Amino acid sequence: MIDVGNFLHAQKCAWIRRCFYRISDAWRWAILQRTHFSLESIRIEFFNKAGNPILWNIAESAIKFQDLYWNTNENYLDALIFNNNMFLQSKPRIWMPPPPRLEWTILRRQLRNDYGSQLLSMKMSEMFLDGGMISYERLCVNMGIQFTVNEYMILVTAASFAREKYGNKETSNGKCIGIKRVPTKGRAGPKYSDAF
Repeated sequence: MIDVGNFLHAQKCAWIRRCFYRISDAWRWAILQRTHFSLESIRIEFFNKAGNPILWNIAESAIKFQDLYWNTNENYLDALIFNNNMFLQSKPRIWMPPPPRLEWTILRRQLRNDYGSQLLSMKMSEMFLDGGMISYERLCVNMGIQFTVNEYMILVTAASFAREKYGNKETSNGKCIGIKRVPTKGRAGPKYSDAF
């Protein structure tokens, strides 16, 4: 039997994929605009449930898919760092309120204005280099952005906890496949197709 709920979520995710082929409809343009033309960065707060419930429902299904996908194997490395409910600013402490998620508002306003789309598309894998944490200088060079040392320390703290929480699980196969390259079964083995 087919789980109708999962089937409907998959159908809604297919609507997002259609945005890549043609932007001839107003709803496709609205989704692309609200996600800063990066469908990987879709967030529920970009949509108004009361104003446009259809787009909100499509976004909700896409986010459920992202959460399940990024929690599989080492795929958390492909997840976007900022404004993602997966990543907290630090490790939760006993008897302390839970830390907030890693918002891009921790960065200076001028930095957000100058490098907005680049920062919103920054992935967790960019915080690691050769199996270790990336150095401050290398991060600034690789991104082409001059972070402050304080901003770097917040990012490193969040990345360390993300690796501890999501990385090297017993069920992991040790691989990270980007969300744009989702495997589907074919006759001659797995084929890869674009999810978003």
